[in-house]
Amino acid sequence: MSRTGEILRRFQGSTSNQEDSALAKRAETSQLWPRFTKVFNAIARAFGEQPPPQGINRQFSTFNWNGVDEGIHDHNGLISGRINGIELQIKLKGTTIDDQQQYDPHLKWPDQSS
Repeated sequence: MSRTGEILRRFQGSTSNQEDSALAKRAETSQLWPRFTKVFNAIARAFGEQPPPQGINRQFSTFNWNGVDEGIHDHNGLISGRINGIELQIKLKGTTIDDQQQYDPHLKWPDQSS
């Protein structure tokens, strides 16, 4: 095959090449996915269980602003330890405003363009 033909084939992608690529991606994903599942389960246990699982340390704090900034709450957290062979070091930082502590995915920031 000529060099130009090879370049065009790679650029356009042949059907068999696309199938080979898809199979390789599925094989790679199937080998990695159990690792991510194990990490996800460790994180879920570290966050969700009361009291924390053995070997997990959780520290959370909230700073409540006063005066003009009253209603703004800065939250900090740290989750560290080991669950099922997974070492966790999770740092959390966030702010709630107007005493609204529930997550609202539809809440929009004010338009700053004007």
